[in-house]
Amino acid sequence: MIGKTKSFAIALLLGISASTLAQEIVTSTPYKIGGGAGKAHKETKKVAIGFFQVMQTTTSSASQTAAGGGAYAKMSVSFGGVDPSAYLAIVKEGYDLAVKKLNEAGWEVLTTEQLKATGVETLQGIAAEDKTATYFQAPTTLVVQNFSALGYNSYMKKAKDLGANMINFLYGATAVGFDRGSRYSKKASVDASPYLTFGGSMTSYPFARNGSPATVNAGTKEGVTDFVGPEGLYETSSRKSRYLGNAFGKYTLDIDQAKYLAYIRTMLLTSVEKSIDTWVAAMNK
Repeated sequence: MIGKTKSFAIALLLGISASTLAQEIVTSTPYKIGGGAGKAHKETKKVAIGFFQVMQTTTSSASQTAAGGGAYAKMSVSFGGVDPSAYLAIVKEGYDLAVKKLNEAGWEVLTTEQLKATGVETLQGIAAEDKTATYFQAPTTLVVQNFSALGYNSYMKKAKDLGANMINFLYGATAVGFDRGSRYSKKASVDASPYLTFGGSMTSYPFARNGSPATVNAGTKEGVTDFVGPEGLYETSSRKSRYLGNAFGKYTLDIDQAKYLAYIRTMLLTSVEKSIDTWVAAMNK
C-alpha cells in the first residue's frame, strides 16, 4: 500500500502543469450526428437546458483475488478536503458558459422563468432562480448540479411539449487510480495513487418528433497527479486474515483544494466549450 511519504513523492515526480494536461480534453461523437439529426434540431432555435451536473466520486474502491481463488485484497480510498460550495461555484460557471456559447451560436436558451411559464413538469423542490444550484452527498459521490427547471425523464416528450430542443450536460470526476497487480499471482494486492480524470457528455433531444438525440462526449486524454495535500494518501483502518492472507484497507487522500479545483474548473470549462463547438459544427453541416 502507498503511505503518506511515498504517495506525496509520486505526486511531485509525476505532476504535470494544469495548463498542459487539463487543457487536453478530447471530444467524440459515439453515434454520428447526421443530416437528419441536424435538420430535426434546427426546426427551432430554442434550447432548454434540462440539467447541468458534475458527479465527483468521493469513495473509490478496488479488489483483487489471487490465482486459485485463495487470498483476497480490497482497498477503498476516500476523497477529502474540498468544500462543496466552492465546487458548486465552478459548476455554475460552467453552466453560464454553456448558455453564453449557445447564445453566441444563435440558439436561444430558455430561462428558468420561461420554462416555468410553459407549465411543463418541473423538478420538485426547485422553486426560484436562486435555488436552481445545489449539491448533495450520496454514499460514494458528491453530486454538484445547476438546473434550469426540468426533471430527469421523458426528454423527447418534454422537448416536444416545450417547443424547444433539450440539452443535458452530465460529467464526472475521480481522483484515484488503482493497480490490481497480476491475476496470476498467488498473492492478492491492490495499490492506489492520485490520478484525476474528468469526462462526460452533452446530449441534445430535438423538438421535432422524427428526430434523434445527438451526443458529444468529452474527457481528459490523460489524468493529473499534482493536486495532493500535505497528508498525502494515508491509512485510516485495516484488517488482515492470518489464515487466508486476505487484506482490507481504508485510506483517505488529502486534497490541495486550490490545485484540485483549478484542474476541475479548467477541465469542465474546456469540456463545455469543445462539446458545444463540436455540436454546433455538426448541426450546421
